Amino acid sequence: MRTAALICLLLLPGISLDASRRASAEIHLTRGPGFFVSKDGRLLTNFHVIESCQQLKVQSGRLSGAARVIATDAANDLALLATNLKPVRIADWRYSVRSDEPVVVYGFPPVGERAADGKVLGLTGWHGNKLLFAETGTEPGMSGSAIMDGGGLVIGIYVGRSGEVMGRGAGSTAAAALLDAHGTAHPAAREARPISKSDIIEKAKAISVKVMCQLDARSTDGRVCQRAGGTFVTDDKSIEACNREIPSGRFSGEMLRMMYLQRAASHLRKYQIDLAQRDCDAAAKIAEDSDTSRCRASVYVAMGAHGRVITELDEAVRIFPKDVIALSARGAAFLARNDLVHAMADLDKAIDIAPEFANALRLRGAVYEKMSQHDRAVADFDRAIAIYDKRLKLYSVPLLRANVLAARANAYNAKGERDRAVADYDRAIAILPDRVSQISSRANVLNQWSDRERAVAELDRVIRLEPANRGATSTAAPFSMPKAIATAP
Repeated sequence: MRTAALICLLLLPGISLDASRRASAEIHLTRGPGFFVSKDGRLLTNFHVIESCQQLKVQSGRLSGAARVIATDAANDLALLATNLKPVRIADWRYSVRSDEPVVVYGFPPVGERAADGKVLGLTGWHGNKLLFAETGTEPGMSGSAIMDGGGLVIGIYVGRSGEVMGRGAGSTAAAALLDAHGTAHPAAREARPISKSDIIEKAKAISVKVMCQLDARSTDGRVCQRAGGTFVTDDKSIEACNREIPSGRFSGEMLRMMYLQRAASHLRKYQIDLAQRDCDAAAKIAEDSDTSRCRASVYVAMGAHGRVITELDEAVRIFPKDVIALSARGAAFLARNDLVHAMADLDKAIDIAPEFANALRLRGAVYEKMSQHDRAVADFDRAIAIYDKRLKLYSVPLLRANVLAARANAYNAKGERDRAVADYDRAIAILPDRVSQISSRANVLNQWSDRERAVAELDRVIRLEPANRGATSTAAPFSMPKAIATAP
């Protein structure tokens, strides 16, 4: 069980489309946001929002119309569309970012509309075009939204989440290159004074558009490989889709890099360590970024090469010092080695950067517990649980709810509340009955509390679902190694 617990903490949202049904004529309807960039009705969105669409429609307020693709930049996950709508307002641009400045992302999750808060962490990735920000509240269905600064200027296009508390987007300079290439003016706006969040949301609403896609299920490999939606996809289906899409030549740059990282994560969960390592290395050849070092760290966890885990996480933090996932994972690795001073330093830093990072709070609580500072440990566990409670009220996507329930179960278990931990795992497994990482984790909790008979039954179920998980039957300690390492982006 130890290796399963180490590798499987963070699973990114998947997609409901079935990669094994490429020849099906079944039609799916999807939607995502975009935003107006010209007075003649051109708009920007993500490439993955419009990929494989047979027909596109857009809706702005009470107005709706047709749309067509003018150009795409698959490397940066961008698409430029033409519509027959005449917007009242278009995006105002800014082409620089400042560390720690506030941002707002407004979009259309499955239920209603939402504005998520965040703060800029920096630019990284392929050609420095990936914008990372600490965030709370984004969900699948918000990809393609404008990322707005504190004055309501657009500094990026939201692409998706990276782990528990990091959002990622394409920076405004990547968007500018696409607009330049296709004759769409995008002058930089004068630096705006800070305005209220409600005023930023109103500006976002004025330029935002719902992009509706009629999708032929025969062409969904790219979406499945990227896990670009909000429903669980098995690792086998994800790998199959990536195996077809990666060599197709349709993708390059950051999107191709992320596909390699997604496939590496799937291989690793199936204990295909050599294949995972190969994909980590392939991603690094496109651009060496902190998430490629995290990818390699996860491989070394699976290999049991724990000294190399910290070496790779050192490199991740060197490349991008505000990678809170890498900081938290390194803190967990130090904790596993009983190096409490360094563990505390890393976890303090991660929490200082992202105060809503519940998993880092849970891990710091474990450090306090080892230091015999029980009151501080319980305070951190309670803070983590409160954050998860808030997210359960916020999220509507079942996959995200399952993720949060499993994470809250970890916090309850760390606090010593076994029954609540098992109850949360029960709820998570009810949502995703065949997700082996959740079943293994529930078995781990049962084993820790000496309920060996039920633990063995759970592990038998894991082996039936994933025969490669026979190695999961070893005994796991509660905080044996860095659960926070994310092999997926």
